[in-house]
Amino acid sequence: MIQKDDLFGIVVWYNPCEVNLSATDSYVNEVNKLIIVDNSDGDNSHLIEQKGWKNTIYLPNRQNKGIATALNQGCRLALEQGAQWVLTMDQDSFFDNDGVKSLIQKANHYCNFNETAIFSPRHNIEDEITKDKVKPEYTIENDVMTSGNLLSLAAFQATGDFLDDFFIDLVDLEYCIRIKKNGFLIVMINDVTLHHFLGGGTYQTTFLGFKKSFYNHSPLRKYYIARNSLYVASLHKEQSKKYRKYLLKQIKKVVLYDNCNKWIKLRFMIKGILDYRKGIKGPYTAH
Repeated sequence: MIQKDDLFGIVVWYNPCEVNLSATDSYVNEVNKLIIVDNSDGDNSHLIEQKGWKNTIYLPNRQNKGIATALNQGCRLALEQGAQWVLTMDQDSFFDNDGVKSLIQKANHYCNFNETAIFSPRHNIEDEITKDKVKPEYTIENDVMTSGNLLSLAAFQATGDFLDDFFIDLVDLEYCIRIKKNGFLIVMINDVTLHHFLGGGTYQTTFLGFKKSFYNHSPLRKYYIARNSLYVASLHKEQSKKYRKYLLKQIKKVVLYDNCNKWIKLRFMIKGILDYRKGIKGPYTAH
């Protein structure tokens, strides 16, 4: 059973703004301690004092070490402090009122609680959730986004660290593959909503008379998507076909539909593919 005393939060900051602080208000009081791992170049501890949060632990990296390293730092510290579960959050995600309480309550009532590594809310990205069909209360998933998840630290210890070398994109998807390989379940609780806003937002385009919506990832994010898709395919042979198709689909979207920095994005994706072939990992470097 998940109890507040055993639950820590982890949020990864990168140059946080007022909107991000307001998002944190939606869950900061629902956890025993909130670990703030700050990947910004500067020190943002004054923002915590400004908000008056009393249950936070601030870990400034003073450089962008990526999402994987930040999550590993948070999970290890939570374990040292005696936590059994963590709530993993992006800085731009927030819950509806009592969303965390509801997520915990429904997780505790799940029939296969002891076999579950992750309880995830339903992700509402850029207010698009209304397009989906009604789903059952619980669904077993192959993978979920990191933000808003209740992660069992026992499962974290059994599965191992998030892959630092990935830096950002596909960190969550690769981790879910390993969780499943270790025999754990990933469960989505569909009537609890997490609102999530992407850095680049989304854009719409019309192709052959049909409107299509896409995530407007930056060229740098496209680099990580291309490179890390191939690393996932290489690390998990049974997933190779799926993630190579995923990469081809990403390239196709840029070629056919993307009218925002199309050629720059393609150049970064090609560099990601070439860097994979060279065995280059970690943060992007212009070499």
